[in-house]
Amino acid sequence: MKALYQSLIHSYLSHSTLIMNSITAKNKQRIAKIQKKAIRIITGSTYNAHTAPLFLQHNILPYDKLIIYSQLMFMHSIEYGYAPKSFENTWLKNNDRNAERELRNANDFLLMQPRTETFKKSTFYSLPNEWNNLAPGIKLQQNRITFKWALKAHLLEDIMEQ
Repeated sequence: MKALYQSLIHSYLSHSTLIMNSITAKNKQRIAKIQKKAIRIITGSTYNAHTAPLFLQHNILPYDKLIIYSQLMFMHSIEYGYAPKSFENTWLKNNDRNAERELRNANDFLLMQPRTETFKKSTFYSLPNEWNNLAPGIKLQQNRITFKWALKAHLLEDIMEQ
């Protein structure tokens, strides 16, 4: 059942997740409901079973965490230089702007001040913002595979706390 989920549902959910942060909350909720329904079917749970333990049991990220996961994986590729060259100078670091002063957040990406909620949802703002808010111990994982494991474990921990 999990293999069917991965092939029939997860592949669609993980497609274009970098830009899915900009969709409306109602549409995100609709997609999340479909995913929850699928996880209940996989586990044979009742229609109103709580899904957080089911996601943890099967090591599957809920849709909102899946969006964050793909954004952070992309920002990891930007940070460590294996992203496409067209993204090379898209975001500046704080130390690029203030080279003469040493700042505590010098390695964070410089964010424009958002004036609207729509801009906060845009990829230009949300991707570096998610990276800046990530725990420093996870950011320092330079290897893509170890970063992927640490990030998924971190996001699954967030599910347990909720």
